[in-house]
Amino acid sequence: HNQVFLRGHDDLINALALSKSGRYIASGQVGDNADVIVWDFEAKRLLYRMQSHDVGIATLAFSHDEKLLLSVGVADDNRLFVWDMATGLMNAQATATEDKGSQTTTCAEWGGYFKDIKRRDTNNYMLVTAGVHNVRLWALDPSTGQWPLMGEYFIAHSLVREFVCLSFSADRNFVFAGSTTGDVAVFQIKAKQLASSHQCATGGVESLMVCTPDSPTPGVVMVGGG
Repeated sequence: HNQVFLRGHDDLINALALSKSGRYIASGQVGDNADVIVWDFEAKRLLYRMQSHDVGIATLAFSHDEKLLLSVGVADDNRLFVWDMATGLMNAQATATEDKGSQTTTCAEWGGYFKDIKRRDTNNYMLVTAGVHNVRLWALDPSTGQWPLMGEYFIAHSLVREFVCLSFSADRNFVFAGSTTGDVAVFQIKAKQLASSHQCATGGVESLMVCTPDSPTPGVVMVGGG
């Protein structure tokens, strides 16, 4: 057993993310200095410090290729930033939700490359954010920092939930969203609407993941909850 302390925050750390290969760790804190820090895991050192958020960090997520980091602030901050991991500089920004009085963002997930109308990969990155009363789809052009698709809402029909976790299907045609009421909503990316909903945990869904094609149970959705 070996324990290492990475020191750089001065308040409660409430958000963590690990990149796919384990190369980077991102951590975010609450307080006046709501910084995001990116750590080099192998060297155990601070790599970048991002100081653009206020109040606190709601969620962090690395892109599939580890080139980008997403940071989303808590409701009172309500800002979304994308950071370039090659330089530590801001790549893009946006308002996290249109109505922070009734909506908040609590989770986010990158989904590889955005697909065109014929379901072919483009050069744009796909992202989904979710939280209280909202699930939104984004497409980012990393070369310009522009949003070809900026936070378009999925149609959820009569389903009104607080979503706390997200995971994409292996083919990236669907995104699964776990809620505090214990169900998992399945949204179709192309149609941008709810496809189905499944009750899974009476005490709420806390986490979920979709098994990869090379796993013993490919495509199975694993849910953790109360």
